[in-house]
Amino acid sequence: MLKSIRRNSKQFFEPRRKSIVSLITTPEVAHAAKDEPSPTKQRPLTFFDLPAEIRNEIYELIANETRIFVPAPAFKKSSKALPSAPPSLLLVSGQTRREFLPLLLEIAPIRCVIKDLDFSNLTRIISSLYSTELRALRHNPAFTILLQIEKCNRDTIASLRRWLVNRGEGLDRIAFQYGIVYTRHTQIIPTSSQVHRINVYIQRRALLSTHLEAMAQLFSNVGETERFELEPIMKIFEEEFGSVSSADPNRMTMYGLSSRRF
Repeated sequence: MLKSIRRNSKQFFEPRRKSIVSLITTPEVAHAAKDEPSPTKQRPLTFFDLPAEIRNEIYELIANETRIFVPAPAFKKSSKALPSAPPSLLLVSGQTRREFLPLLLEIAPIRCVIKDLDFSNLTRIISSLYSTELRALRHNPAFTILLQIEKCNRDTIASLRRWLVNRGEGLDRIAFQYGIVYTRHTQIIPTSSQVHRINVYIQRRALLSTHLEAMAQLFSNVGETERFELEPIMKIFEEEFGSVSSADPNRMTMYGLSSRRF
């Protein structure tokens, strides 16, 4: 009886199928799986994966918040006039420097102090710039050359002439913006503050007058290209001389009266 039930049960039950696991692990399927390429790992996104327009907007925001100050070369180690630290973005990589520096030179407020018309330090800086970077600097309305005047003699006028010749060799016709700044006067002989201010007033007026006379003579001895750069320098000296001549001695400060807007 039991044998007949077992024998008949085989007719009602289907043979057992292979499991999914057993199908995957068959030699044919395993060999095919090895031939399929493994998925590659995605490269993490970097700053340079952003569109150029977005990167430029970021550069402009940083440039607008950056202030650059280039003091006159100091021969004394105790000088308190320290140059501005270079923006960190210039030190990240070569690509960021190439992309950021032209925008920085075109947008950021930059002040460069020139002592006694010696432009050698600025000339070295300009000569290290590429043409695109120099063009950006020339178009920067916030770039000002502050002329720190203490004396006027043959050496200072000769330095000015070298600067004019150097700028005359440039192909562009965009003059730099100039201002005047003075060295703080110290009292050799103790006097009242009022007397000291009057002495400073007299000294500045005489110093400006001497510079204007020397520049007028230089203007007649140089060519048209040199005059193009000399004219804005003479103009700022004329404005300063007029301001000092009509000013109250009590208003004498370190910065020129015509240069306080910078």
